[in-house]
Amino acid sequence: SYQNSGLQAIKKVAVEEGKSKEMVAQVASLGFSTADRVLFITAVGGGKGNLIARAAANVVNVKVIDSNGLNVKDLLQADQIVVEEVALKAIEERFAA
Repeated sequence: SYQNSGLQAIKKVAVEEGKSKEMVAQVASLGFSTADRVLFITAVGGGKGNLIARAAANVVNVKVIDSNGLNVKDLLQADQIVVEEVALKAIEERFAA
């Protein structure tokens, strides 16, 4: 995974059942503390994004958006940003023009 100044690209967010404990484990596996404000940027569409959002809903300081919802406010408020590789490609294509 690519890491630079609070930005990491990962293959996919490791959430299979939409449970908070999965999101807590994902945050810990990335080396972040519970005090870090972590923004996960996921690929657009599919039920998987809903599971990730559900898993993050009750986890303090974790926010999930899809690549279409990318905005400056969320980026500036985050201490750490985690982007799924598929979402990163979509963002690159969107802003390439």
